[in-house]
This record gives sequence, structure tokens and C-alpha cells, in this order.
Amino acid sequence: MAELKEYSYEIFKDHFLGIPKNSHFSLEKIMVRNKYSYLNFLKIKNFYKRHFGDFGFEDKIKTFNYCEPPMVFLKWGCAIVYPFGITLSVDEMGADCMIAQNATLGMDLKDINVTEDDVYLPRYRPKIGNLVHIYSGAVVSGNVRIGDMVIIAANAFVNKDVPDRSIVYGINKIEPLKAHHYQSLTNQLRYCNYILNLLPGLVCKNNKLFIDVDWCKRRKSLLNKIE
Repeated sequence: MAELKEYSYEIFKDHFLGIPKNSHFSLEKIMVRNKYSYLNFLKIKNFYKRHFGDFGFEDKIKTFNYCEPPMVFLKWGCAIVYPFGITLSVDEMGADCMIAQNATLGMDLKDINVTEDDVYLPRYRPKIGNLVHIYSGAVVSGNVRIGDMVIIAANAFVNKDVPDRSIVYGINKIEPLKAHHYQSLTNQLRYCNYILNLLPGLVCKNNKLFIDVDWCKRRKSLLNKIE
């Protein structure tokens, strides 16, 4: 069982202010010290961007996708580089995951619970581990658990559990990772850390945010090389 601690804005603030001065986030550091001024700053920034035809990340997520996790996780907990056509409805989502366009993660029909008032509620949804790469067009469906350091290939269909350090392709075809897969995951982790500056260990469980302390400790060594 991973050690978790509750996410707070103070954790985000400490991380954000620690990002190097020469990064493209530097202009927002003036506002980030106060939660409400920062949120208002983002609203104003996105308002003017829209009027010049430039939709921000938040707009793209809300307009072109169905993603249930909080926006702070979508932007600072996982890598969504091309936010188009994504359905993300999960019970758990680990840190440093990368989700490509047109990927679908959600419940199976057999995992829907119908109440007496004919309200349809999800009973089980996928649980995604840390450092998972979900390629374009992949589908992860139902009550399944995807382990840590897993690659789900383009257009793969997955409705069964996948162990750690595996690649899935086709329909539930699972194999152990090979050397070039490990290199790909190493590059992904470095991209999440050095380019996107993701908040280390930020995970989402039942739409609540936590910091995975154990993954934070592993992450430092994995940045050098995964093998």
C-alpha cells in the first residue's frame, strides 16, 4: 500500500515557485503566492487568449474531452500533450502518466449500478498506476488495474489487469517490457519532470488529490535510467 499524504495548495505553491526562472511559467509566479489572485489571473489570461483565437489548455480540456479528474491534476499531475477526443473516467490515476489523443478510459456496462430511481452510477472504473503511457486510440475498459511502468500501444483494447513493467497491444496481448521500452519510459519521466514540471507524486483517487510519497522517492532514481 503506497504512502499517501493529502494534496494542498501550499504543496503546489512550493513546487511552482521552485520552477527555474527561465521557464515559461515565470510570469505567473507573481500571482501564485495567493490562491485566489492566481485563479483570477488565469481567468483573465484565458479570456484574452480566446478573443485572439488562442485556446488555452483548460479550454481544450473542457471543450474537446470528457475528463473527470480536477483540472489541477490534468495540468500538473499527468502529461496530456494533445488534448483532443480523450475520455478519462477512472477511479485512480497515478503520477507521471502520458495520455495521447483519442484515448478512452472508462467503465464497462456491466460495472454500472442502477438505483431504484433509475440513476446510473459507475461501480468500478479503471485504476491506472504510475508512469503509464497510453497511446492514441487505446481503450481501457471496466474494473481493471494497470500497474506501474506500463505501455498501452496505439489502438489497443484492454479489459483485464496488466502487471507492472508490461506492454499491451492488440486485444489484451501482454508482454514484458524490452530495453527500448524502458528507454521510452525514461524519456517520458524526464519530459514530465524537466519540460512540463509536473508536481512530483501527484495522484488522483476518486477525484481527490494526494501525493504518493513512495513514488516521489523512487522517481529520483528512475530519472537517471529505468531498467
